[in-house]
Amino acid sequence: MFRQWLTTNMRRPINSKISHHITNFDQKLTIYRRPHSKQFDQEKFPRGFEVPKFALFSGDGLQSTMEHIGRFTTQCAEIGHHEALKLRFFPSTLKGAALSWYVKLPQNTVPNWQTMEQIFHEQFYRPEPEALMADLAKIRQGSK
Repeated sequence: MFRQWLTTNMRRPINSKISHHITNFDQKLTIYRRPHSKQFDQEKFPRGFEVPKFALFSGDGLQSTMEHIGRFTTQCAEIGHHEALKLRFFPSTLKGAALSWYVKLPQNTVPNWQTMEQIFHEQFYRPEPEALMADLAKIRQGSK
């Protein structure tokens, strides 16, 4: 009898805790909210517009954020004045750590393209090294 009581009374709080964590975990997995406003998703594409094949940025420190934004802006020349479309396309240029960073941005924290560009640079910008290791390896000590 005691064994049955103990089993029943121990299971209830444990099952409750497990159920709570599973529910919270499922909610975290299934809820993705874009960092830009939903109104940007309503913007229509220009007639005849074809989505460019964008170069990808991984955020691994080997790529320049300036080059990536420059390339992206050039590829979006046809929609350059449609900042909503740029905001919608930008995540498709990200992979790896950069995409992970993007999907974790809080909802409605990116009101415009300028903000997106700014926070992207703040997160991933790395100053260009003045000399590459290959350049340094070419240096030879002169004779006296």
